[in-house]
Amino acid sequence: MEYSNEEIYFIQSKKPEYKTKPVPSLDAVIVEFLKKYEVYVQPISSGTRNTGESAVAGAITGMAGADVGGDAFMVAGQNKQIKVQEWTQWKQWALDHKDFEPFKVEKINKAKEHNEEINKKLKDPVIQKQLEPVLEDFKNQQRYNAKLNLIVLVGFPLILFVGIFIAGFFQDKNNDSSFNNQTIRKEKITNFIL
Repeated sequence: MEYSNEEIYFIQSKKPEYKTKPVPSLDAVIVEFLKKYEVYVQPISSGTRNTGESAVAGAITGMAGADVGGDAFMVAGQNKQIKVQEWTQWKQWALDHKDFEPFKVEKINKAKEHNEEINKKLKDPVIQKQLEPVLEDFKNQQRYNAKLNLIVLVGFPLILFVGIFIAGFFQDKNNDSSFNNQTIRKEKITNFIL
């Protein structure tokens, strides 16, 4: 039996032992490896922007003029370029390090192996039999959610319609009493004049 993604998420929420681990990216593994050597750099791609530096440079341009502001933008660009170069150098150092490959294999493969083991367990008929009560809870929750959605889908327009009807009824009632009050006033005025 194959489980849907929704069923797997439900199983994992009820049975944490079936949760998968995120597989880290190569950059995340490099950052973690560099921390072992007390090197604290973060990956910076050439497409990212530092909005804080750009805002400061823009404020400087507004206060001191285009020449000084242009210099501030150049400094911000140079700082970014330095950070990109620093990341590239440390990344290359980590990739060339003799201990990196086993570290990478451990971090990435460990997560992948764990996830494969979870997938195997979820395909095991014995475990599937054990998970039947959990799946029954899932189906009950799905039925409850479907009923709730139906109530909202039908109930909201119905309540809106009843509300409009009641408001119209009271509006008509108000208009009728207003008309009657005006008629009574006119009769009193007419009787008074006569």
